[in-house]
Amino acid sequence: MLCRVEWQDTPIRVIQNAEKSKAMLLPTTSGALPNGRWRLDFSLVRKWFTTTDPVGADNAYIAEAKLDFDIT
Repeated sequence: MLCRVEWQDTPIRVIQNAEKSKAMLLPTTSGALPNGRWRLDFSLVRKWFTTTDPVGADNAYIAEAKLDFDIT
């Protein structure tokens, strides 16, 4: 059985701690997220120091990750 998947953006609000080392993601839509398959795409670019050089591995932390999960 083939299942069609369509990803849609969902607006969220990010709340983080003072050290900016932890975050909580809250959907800004009314009510809870509906049942289904969900994916969170994360990307982060955090500069280590101020520089005129282009952002890169020598002066910033750069990472991406995906998290797939089901709500039933």
